[in-house]
Amino acid sequence: KDSSAATLATIAFLDAIGHPAKNRYAIHADLGLIEWPTTTDFVAQIAAELALPVSIVQNSTKGLLPRWRQRFENAKRRYANLETYNLIGPFSSASLRFCTSDTKIGPIGSHLVKAHRGRTIISVVGIRREESASRASAPVSRQDTRFASPSNRFGTKMITWHPILEWSADEVYAYHEARQFPLHVAYTRYRMSRLSCAHCVLASAADARKSIDSGQNEASLNEIVALEITSTFSFQPTRWLSDLAPTTSYPDLTSALATAKSLGTERKTLESQLPSDLRFTRGWP
Repeated sequence: KDSSAATLATIAFLDAIGHPAKNRYAIHADLGLIEWPTTTDFVAQIAAELALPVSIVQNSTKGLLPRWRQRFENAKRRYANLETYNLIGPFSSASLRFCTSDTKIGPIGSHLVKAHRGRTIISVVGIRREESASRASAPVSRQDTRFASPSNRFGTKMITWHPILEWSADEVYAYHEARQFPLHVAYTRYRMSRLSCAHCVLASAADARKSIDSGQNEASLNEIVALEITSTFSFQPTRWLSDLAPTTSYPDLTSALATAKSLGTERKTLESQLPSDLRFTRGWP
């Protein structure tokens, strides 16, 4: 809803100042299996309605679920080699949002600077202060040096712009309604409070349940349940997604989940007994 509102508002502003429409396009990072199945087609639909060319990009692992699996395999290897103090779980979290940086910001930023080398790129992003504490302090615009350093040899410059930063959610919905602009089925049919991954590490319990009950996201649910059980890490710090899933393709889910929780508790107990002087410090080990 926020990306669409930001797009609509920006187009209206650019039209008013005579900005050439040929210099605009939409870009979407496809998160793979963990996307709502209708999302990529919906992005293409709204881009077509706005006469915007659209580019679809992905990270190197072709989505977020493979990234989580890769992260855990790497974590196990490092743990076995005594390179880490605690075993690191597969999932991202509110305090470690590599899901956003690795699968959204990274692929989009890399694509933009390659496609528009030597030019000034204004990347319009639909975030709002109301959404979170970190976004509450975001600037309206800033030079983004993550992908175009000030000293890059091509002279590429990238500016990130947050045109609806001050808007409330009510204003976003009202803007859509006033312009009769479509919203994703996650909002209209399933009454989700936000649209992100089909199963999001930041989701409320209510949204997590709605996503499962929709019946649209079973494939990604099955993968996450399997990863919770094999890793012994819950999807969210205080919530196992498997507890919300009455049926999945995982064999004997109830028993397997109970074993995973028991092993997870045992792991935490053992790790709590490790000598504190072995904890990470600069230059460790």
